[in-house]
Amino acid sequence: MTHPTMELDRLARALDRDGVAAHQTELSALAGRATAAKLPAGLVAALTDHAGPDVVRLRAFGRVAALLADPSLAEVTHLRPRFAPHPVPVTSPDLVAAAQARLPHRRVA
Repeated sequence: MTHPTMELDRLARALDRDGVAAHQTELSALAGRATAAKLPAGLVAALTDHAGPDVVRLRAFGRVAALLADPSLAEVTHLRPRFAPHPVPVTSPDLVAAAQARLPHRRVA
């Protein structure tokens, strides 16, 4: 019996070499494993969508393979931005004073 990670690696190489259409059976089996592992249904659907673009199916394969190889990755979500996505205009006199105190060599208008 081969290690599951080795099987995923072999399938990844085969998908790269032959394309998605040549490996429908293997992708369906992988979708079954993904469903049994309770991976997100949308991810499994993207993997098995025969009408979907290959690039979408390959990306879904990569995510499914990563999650099956290391289930702890499921806990990782999008990185949170360190700053607000939209700059807040500084109009409050208190905020202007605080900015001037931090940057005494610059004048905040």
